[in-house]
Amino acid sequence: FLSIGELSIYSDGMTAGRGFIALAAVIFGRWTPLGAMGAAIVFGLFEALQDVLQGRFAWLPADALSALPYIAALVALAGITGRVRAPASDGGARRLAGSATVCYNPSIVATGRRSNALRFAIVAVCAIVLLPLAASAAPRPLRQMRVEIRRLAARMPAQTAFEVMDLSSGLVAGYNTDVSMPAASTIKVAIMVEVFKQLERGDFSLDHRVVLRASDKDDGSGDLCDEPAGSSYSVSDLLSRMIDVSDNTAANMLIRLVGRQRINRDMRRLGLRRTYLANYIRTNGWAIRSQLRSSPADMVHLLALMAERKLVDEWSSNEMISILEDDEINTLLPQPLPDDVLVAHKTGSLFDTLDDVGIVYADGAPYIIAVMTTALPSRGLGRTFIRALSRVVYHGELQLAAWRVAHGLSIFDIGDAARIPNAPDVRFWDNAATEATGGL
Repeated sequence: FLSIGELSIYSDGMTAGRGFIALAAVIFGRWTPLGAMGAAIVFGLFEALQDVLQGRFAWLPADALSALPYIAALVALAGITGRVRAPASDGGARRLAGSATVCYNPSIVATGRRSNALRFAIVAVCAIVLLPLAASAAPRPLRQMRVEIRRLAARMPAQTAFEVMDLSSGLVAGYNTDVSMPAASTIKVAIMVEVFKQLERGDFSLDHRVVLRASDKDDGSGDLCDEPAGSSYSVSDLLSRMIDVSDNTAANMLIRLVGRQRINRDMRRLGLRRTYLANYIRTNGWAIRSQLRSSPADMVHLLALMAERKLVDEWSSNEMISILEDDEINTLLPQPLPDDVLVAHKTGSLFDTLDDVGIVYADGAPYIIAVMTTALPSRGLGRTFIRALSRVVYHGELQLAAWRVAHGLSIFDIGDAARIPNAPDVRFWDNAATEATGGL
């Protein structure tokens, strides 16, 4: 059903264990059509319940919420169903204790009726308790958006993964959200975060100068690779070059400054399970696809912390957003949006890969979106897909904002840059005693 009826494509692991849920529903339903249908309704309600809990209790781990239907299946099988005998054959007589016939036993029939009554009572209680929650889990505009973005994904002849988070509610929509994908230059967001983390710790300042080495150079993006080895650049300049024009050489200089292993370690500490750098950025081979990895869920989580001004600290989050706002490559997520919509984002591209991740400050409807595509027949197809997805999500978020206003719900506070203090310590910018050194 998933590959033919709903998505029209096949990808490895797409069932995500739903086959076991289906088997549990059949057993819980005592191998009867109506019983299996009732069990499926109960398990479906538990799956819908994930959205409610995610929106109301954002601190709960996503994996724990995703496990709800499976926990329900285990409880149903182990604690409620009891012993169930499967049919001996399809459409044939059932055999009990080796006999070819089934004898009528009033006590067995009465027990069966009581069991059926108990099962239907359980289904009814679950429906009464969970249906209102399920109904409130996903507002209508969000449900419509989920349908539309899945249709877009179904038509893509390439590997696609994306996630959208509504900042006002914390509700998400997506496809293959936790799948590891080639990160390309979106990995530079993680590098930037580590730079600001060490800035906050006082390891160096934004004025600190880093000396260019020949080993730093990569000509895949940016022109810093054309400069002579031995020239030096401030950390502030390297951050701007790395994000705004996606300069790979600037990125490699910053990786060397902060340490690749530290980047990976701190991403894990932040809860990013798929994000890592296995090497410096080297675009001259196929290996880069496996050396720079992330997932839409990881990027959305990282950008959500940034949007909430909780990444490193308030000042650092604000500065990182400002740098992302100055990205000069605006041909993907921002392209179909109105000119007055601010987008703080980072693109990434390889020969068969296009990514874009960012915070979109739509009027009254700020949201985070991370899109990753790879194994593209052409990058033109990837551009078309990301733009179409961006357009659908933008209009869906505006409708969701209108729904919130109609229901008297609050809107995410995007913050006011004027009230966010400048660097909390002059050492962030003023480091006159630090001289350029080839050791960094």
